[in-house]
Amino acid sequence: MVVTWDPVAFVITAAAAVGTALINKVYGFFKNRLLERRQLEIRELADHLAQNTIAGYINKESMSRYDQKMAESTKQILKDVLGEMPVEALHALNNEERIQKTSEVVEEILKLYNVHLDGVVICELDSATAGYYNREKNTIALNSQFLLSADITCIREFLDTVFHECRHVIQFRAIENIDSVTENTSENFWQLEKDRVLRWCRFHQDYQEAVKNPLEYYMNVLEIDARTFAYMCLEGVE
Repeated sequence: MVVTWDPVAFVITAAAAVGTALINKVYGFFKNRLLERRQLEIRELADHLAQNTIAGYINKESMSRYDQKMAESTKQILKDVLGEMPVEALHALNNEERIQKTSEVVEEILKLYNVHLDGVVICELDSATAGYYNREKNTIALNSQFLLSADITCIREFLDTVFHECRHVIQFRAIENIDSVTENTSENFWQLEKDRVLRWCRFHQDYQEAVKNPLEYYMNVLEIDARTFAYMCLEGVE
């Protein structure tokens, strides 16, 4: 058999191969860019859902009777210090009076919750941060911008943050004393069942990573628990 070589056909075939490779490379480049863009859009959507939907998720069914009792006692403290309509009463005060009355409320609820803190600071924080609990320093920082706002919704959010962060103190105290937290011991300062605290421990292990992701953060059991307790403390309060 005689093998012949057609230089024209060879050039055409080679050009087609190069063209196909180039097209595949260009296609791969734009495909990856499209996927990256799509992933960014999905992440932005997830962040939006977290902030506007999941951020408000509560689970009252997970709360114990003692939680409910403490929430009702918290409402009573608000009324004792501020009257029958605590949020509106706080809104009607000047800045100095708001700080004074809020300090009274915080002092009383810390006694009620049997909680010791090394400090509660009302100061100006980032506008997106209502407050936080610093576990290492055992302190709570609260954003004065919320308390001193002319918007009554911000004042309500300030009180919600007080109860939310105090609940975190309860959670971490239980986690640190897991060995003494059982259903029938005097060391059980919140009548917590050990299974519940063990669940808090598991989710605490993932807490730092969850903080980096809005979806995981808002759906972390510790956050749902604190959010729900704060909600119960202010439910029906005006």
